Amino acid sequence: MKKQYPVFAISVVILMISGIFCTIGSVSGQSNPNIGLQVIDTHVNPETGNTYHLLSSDSWDESQTFAEGLGGNLVTINDADENAWIIEHFSQEGKHIWIGMYLDDENWEWASGEQTFWENWGTDQPSEDVDEKYSHIIGTEVGDFEVGEWNNIDN
Repeated sequence: MKKQYPVFAISVVILMISGIFCTIGSVSGQSNPNIGLQVIDTHVNPETGNTYHLLSSDSWDESQTFAEGLGGNLVTINDADENAWIIEHFSQEGKHIWIGMYLDDENWEWASGEQTFWENWGTDQPSEDVDEKYSHIIGTEVGDFEVGEWNNIDN
């Protein structure tokens, strides 16, 4: 049985010290092409110096395209502290958040092209479903998932 998720979405843009933008966003059951993405909140991570911008909701593809238009990619999460910081500041009301990991052929890769040094997949994740090529952070406990774990899902 396929897991069901509430229909809501957010995205986050990260402005790194080097001036590169990255975005993350949450799972979206539907998007409204008439609205488009907008920055709706901003936070600076004091540990990394990176600036994160919360965006309005959209699909993984649209969020990645928006990030590329800003000169970046969806966020690469390098450790548990960064994962927790993102949840604390951007998973408002338990929203799930897109991250930059996607399935490219048979390998999970970061949209930024960076190497994977740390992962936080939930139990039995990523799944074998060939349509679930994108990943997000779980923002609220759902089934066997705990807040902060990663899940793969379709666009």
